[in-house]
Amino acid sequence: MRANRPAIRGNARGFTLIELMVVVVIIGILAALALPRYNVSAHQTKEKEADVILKQVYTMQMAYYAGHGAYAPTAAELVPLGFDAPAGGMRNYTWTGDVTLPLCIASTGPWHSRQIDLNGFITNC
Repeated sequence: MRANRPAIRGNARGFTLIELMVVVVIIGILAALALPRYNVSAHQTKEKEADVILKQVYTMQMAYYAGHGAYAPTAAELVPLGFDAPAGGMRNYTWTGDVTLPLCIASTGPWHSRQIDLNGFITNC
Protein backbone atom coordinates (compact mmCIF):
# COMPACT_ATOMS: atom_id res chain seq x y z
CA MET A 1 0.00 0.00 0.00
CA ARG A 2 1.28 3.46 -0.90
CA ALA A 3 1.44 6.23 1.64
CA ASN A 4 -0.47 9.37 0.81
CA ARG A 5 2.09 11.95 -0.17
CA PRO A 6 1.28 15.33 -1.58
CA ALA A 7 2.27 15.54 -5.18
CA ILE A 8 4.73 18.23 -6.27
CA ARG A 9 3.07 20.29 -8.91
CA GLY A 10 4.85 22.06 -11.71
CA ASN A 11 8.02 23.94 -10.77
CA ALA A 12 7.23 24.28 -7.07
CA ARG A 13 10.10 23.03 -4.93
CA GLY A 14 11.80 23.98 -1.66
CA PHE A 15 15.38 24.74 -0.73
CA THR A 16 17.88 21.93 -0.50
CA LEU A 17 19.86 21.22 2.63
CA ILE A 18 23.06 22.45 0.97
CA GLU A 19 21.48 25.79 0.07
CA LEU A 20 20.30 26.30 3.65
CA MET A 21 23.73 25.37 5.02
CA VAL A 22 25.42 27.89 2.69
CA VAL A 23 23.11 30.64 3.96
CA VAL A 24 23.88 29.72 7.60
CA VAL A 25 27.63 29.79 6.88
CA ILE A 26 27.37 33.22 5.23
CA ILE A 27 25.43 34.59 8.20
CA GLY A 28 28.08 33.15 10.54
CA ILE A 29 30.90 34.81 8.60
CA LEU A 30 29.12 38.17 8.64
CA ALA A 31 28.54 37.88 12.39
CA ALA A 32 32.20 36.98 12.95
CA LEU A 33 33.23 40.12 11.07
CA ALA A 34 30.77 42.42 12.85
CA LEU A 35 31.26 41.34 16.48
CA PRO A 36 34.85 42.62 16.98
CA ARG A 37 33.89 46.00 15.53
CA TYR A 38 30.92 46.17 17.89
CA ASN A 39 33.12 45.38 20.91
CA VAL A 40 35.61 48.13 19.99
CA SER A 41 32.78 50.64 19.61
CA ALA A 42 31.26 49.58 22.93
CA HIS A 43 34.59 50.02 24.74
CA GLN A 44 35.14 53.45 23.18
CA THR A 45 31.69 54.52 24.33
CA LYS A 46 32.45 53.40 27.88
CA GLU A 47 35.74 55.28 27.83
CA LYS A 48 33.89 58.47 26.90
CA GLU A 49 32.10 58.31 30.27
CA ALA A 50 35.46 58.69 32.02
CA ASP A 51 36.66 61.32 29.53
CA VAL A 52 33.72 63.60 30.33
CA ILE A 53 34.42 63.49 34.08
CA LEU A 54 38.17 63.91 33.58
CA LYS A 55 37.67 66.93 31.34
CA GLN A 56 35.29 68.47 33.89
CA VAL A 57 37.85 68.00 36.70
CA TYR A 58 40.58 69.49 34.50
CA THR A 59 38.48 72.53 33.58
CA MET A 60 37.53 73.17 37.21
CA GLN A 61 41.13 72.74 38.35
CA MET A 62 42.31 75.29 35.78
CA ALA A 63 39.64 77.76 36.94
CA TYR A 64 40.65 77.19 40.59
CA TYR A 65 44.34 77.61 39.69
CA ALA A 66 43.60 80.90 37.91
CA GLY A 67 41.94 82.28 41.04
CA HIS A 68 44.12 80.83 43.78
CA GLY A 69 47.54 80.14 42.23
CA ALA A 70 47.38 76.44 43.22
CA TYR A 71 45.31 73.39 42.40
CA ALA A 72 42.36 72.43 44.60
CA PRO A 73 43.24 69.57 46.96
CA THR A 74 39.65 68.31 47.34
CA ALA A 75 36.47 68.09 45.28
CA ALA A 76 34.64 70.25 47.84
CA GLU A 77 36.78 73.24 46.87
CA LEU A 78 35.74 72.84 43.22
CA VAL A 79 32.00 72.81 43.96
CA PRO A 80 31.68 76.64 44.11
CA LEU A 81 33.16 76.75 40.59
CA GLY A 82 30.48 74.42 39.25
CA PHE A 83 32.03 70.98 39.74
CA ASP A 84 29.41 68.26 39.93
CA ALA A 85 30.84 64.98 41.22
CA PRO A 86 29.23 61.85 39.75
CA ALA A 87 26.13 61.20 41.85
CA GLY A 88 25.83 57.56 42.83
CA GLY A 89 29.18 56.75 41.27
CA MET A 90 29.97 55.97 37.70
CA ARG A 91 28.62 53.02 35.76
CA ASN A 92 31.81 51.81 34.05
CA TYR A 93 34.52 53.40 36.19
CA THR A 94 35.35 53.75 39.88
CA TRP A 95 35.05 57.34 41.14
CA THR A 96 37.24 57.86 44.23
CA GLY A 97 36.48 61.54 44.74
CA ASP A 98 40.11 62.48 44.10
CA VAL A 99 40.58 65.60 41.97
CA THR A 100 44.36 66.05 42.03
CA LEU A 101 46.07 66.20 38.65
CA PRO A 102 47.22 63.99 37.01
CA LEU A 103 44.06 62.00 37.67
CA CYS A 104 43.50 58.35 36.73
CA ILE A 105 40.07 56.70 36.89
CA ALA A 106 40.09 52.89 37.11
CA SER A 107 37.75 50.90 34.89
CA THR A 108 35.38 48.29 36.27
CA GLY A 109 35.69 46.07 33.19
CA PRO A 110 38.09 44.99 30.42
CA TRP A 111 38.24 48.44 28.80
CA HIS A 112 41.04 50.90 29.53
CA SER A 113 41.44 52.99 32.65
CA ARG A 114 41.66 56.68 31.69
CA GLN A 115 43.81 59.57 32.94
CA ILE A 116 44.20 63.27 32.35
CA ASP A 117 47.52 65.07 32.82
CA LEU A 118 48.40 68.66 33.72
CA ASN A 119 48.17 69.67 30.05
CA GLY A 120 44.63 68.33 29.61
CA PHE A 121 45.60 65.30 27.51
CA ILE A 122 43.45 62.23 28.12
CA THR A 123 45.19 58.86 27.69
CA ASN A 124 45.02 55.29 28.96
CA CYS A 125 46.63 54.64 32.32
